Amino acid sequence: MRYTLLRLVLFGLYIAFLKETSVNGAITFLSQLRRENSVTDHKQSVEEIPPDEKEEPGFDLDEREIKKFHIWPKGIIPYYIDDFSFDKVLRDTIRAFLKHTNHMTGLQFLELPSPPKDDSRWVFFINRQGLLECINQSFRSFTNDGVQKVLLGYDCIINYGMLEVLLMLVGVPPQHNSPDRDDYVETKMNNVIPNKKYLFKKFKDDEWLFHDLEYDFKSAGHYDSHKFTVNGRATLIPKVNYI
Repeated sequence: MRYTLLRLVLFGLYIAFLKETSVNGAITFLSQLRRENSVTDHKQSVEEIPPDEKEEPGFDLDEREIKKFHIWPKGIIPYYIDDFSFDKVLRDTIRAFLKHTNHMTGLQFLELPSPPKDDSRWVFFINRQGLLECINQSFRSFTNDGVQKVLLGYDCIINYGMLEVLLMLVGVPPQHNSPDRDDYVETKMNNVIPNKKYLFKKFKDDEWLFHDLEYDFKSAGHYDSHKFTVNGRATLIPKVNYI
């Protein structure tokens, strides 16, 4: 099955605009994984492209891979915002963020009128404990079946913390979990809060889609140097050659 990865380079540009940094590599790599027969001549207008070549650039994933990497078929992501967790202002803020994401990418976040009662796959934005901080969920927090709960602290909504969790939700693990991360950063596990160490676990080669892309320290999914420190010391240290 040919699966298109949704013009996520544009989402990267959106992230860059919000964070005033360079284009997010965690998204950019998807734009570079193009099939060899993709149309790459930007001078050629859409009208000039043959009908069978108008599809967005992407790469082949079979059914097993789609499930393995938690890809949403056709990029359609149904969601519901819990009205017990968020007031109208915050709900509208989440909606605006997702609407802009739809506009800037090929993803389609579709709001549901009510929570589904069946076992269909959908996203539930929730925060019934009234938490302020972002709740760090791992890529493995999400599955291919049923409700996908996304805990959104209030600060997370206001300060663009949604970027990181949306990456994982659509199948993009954090950059610092890449199999080759030891070539670029030194991970100080002794400095990490014990119950957060699982968030620093390195992925295996066959768990990572993006081997051909350069490591990007400015990825929205990359932790900063002192994230989850237990003692004030760095948890991730860039290696000298890559600073």
